[in-house]
Amino acid sequence: MLQFAFDAKTGKLTPLDPPAIKPEPGHGPRHLAFSRDNRFLYVLNELSGHVTQYAIDNRKGTLTLVDTVPSVPPELGMKWGQPQPPPATPVAAPKPDEKPPIWAADLRLTPNGKFLYTTERNTNKIALFTVAPRIGKLTYVTNFATERQPRGINIDPSGRYLIASGEKSDQLSVYRIDQTTGKLSDPTRYPVGKGANWIEIVEVK
Repeated sequence: MLQFAFDAKTGKLTPLDPPAIKPEPGHGPRHLAFSRDNRFLYVLNELSGHVTQYAIDNRKGTLTLVDTVPSVPPELGMKWGQPQPPPATPVAAPKPDEKPPIWAADLRLTPNGKFLYTTERNTNKIALFTVAPRIGKLTYVTNFATERQPRGINIDPSGRYLIASGEKSDQLSVYRIDQTTGKLSDPTRYPVGKGANWIEIVEVK
């Protein structure tokens, strides 16, 4: 992952020292989220399903690895995924007894910074983590069934609702977030047409 300083006046990017950090091979860093106090960065790894926590040096802007936590529990019987081949490349069919690969997609923090959620597309699950105050440490709690091949999730500005879409679903799921535990309620579902893969929430005042 590359690290830059950003000049807000000119828009110029300048590489930091060091200019990059290298996660362990095979993880496949994908999406990221900053803690509310800008002390930590959380990165969801597409191929391992792990969420990696980095500390942010507020003076230098550089990242330091703190921890990495799986979002896919062993009982789901999955293996680490592989980079996706180019679209025209033939892909061999999986063997009947082969473990399904992890294929993580999105992550979101609640506005109060207490909970973090991630999606895994091959099991149609949303994982819940608690975030420890001050130190930002993640603890995996559980996962919830959601739309088929969940690509995108989002949380409303109040932090009370989570919305999930599925690339192989024609509906959205809206969950109420328990403000004490972070657990999701049974969803209310809304038709949206096929192939929904991203969610944006717009405040109208």
